[in-house]
Amino acid sequence: MLSSIRARIVAITTACVVVALIINATLNYLVTEKYNQQAITSTLEAVADSHNAAIAEWVNSKSTMIASLQPVALEADPVPAFRQVAAAGGFTNVYAGYASKIAKFSDATGIPPDFDPTGRPWYLQAQAAGKPIVTPPYVDITSGKLVVAFAIPVIEKRHATGGALRRCGHG
Repeated sequence: MLSSIRARIVAITTACVVVALIINATLNYLVTEKYNQQAITSTLEAVADSHNAAIAEWVNSKSTMIASLQPVALEADPVPAFRQVAAAGGFTNVYAGYASKIAKFSDATGIPPDFDPTGRPWYLQAQAAGKPIVTPPYVDITSGKLVVAFAIPVIEKRHATGGALRRCGHG
């Protein structure tokens, strides 16, 4: 079959075309895969940046709402303001824990009578930081759901001594 020069030339040419097509297909695949990976990476980074910005805005808005309660937490009855912020901000509960181990809640349903806010992580973290904080997610004591706390220390100045009593607000 390959006894003639013509048959040998046709066979060699066919083999060269097949090898060239295989090399071309392989290179096309590798280049396409590289650009697809770059496009996927770029898209994922854009989505992640967008989510980060949205989460930062969410945290900022919730923190601002809780910070607005700082002067209210020192009033005789802060509960109506707590209820209003809880409804407006979509909080599970808004409350203040005081150094006297008393807490005032926007919704006291399910809160144990011996609830001591001063031992709660959000209270301790806000007190230690001396500024607004957002806790890592944790399981809520009353609902059993995974939540984060937005807490801010509230400082009441005493008139006689000029000392300060720390209080924490929580949402």
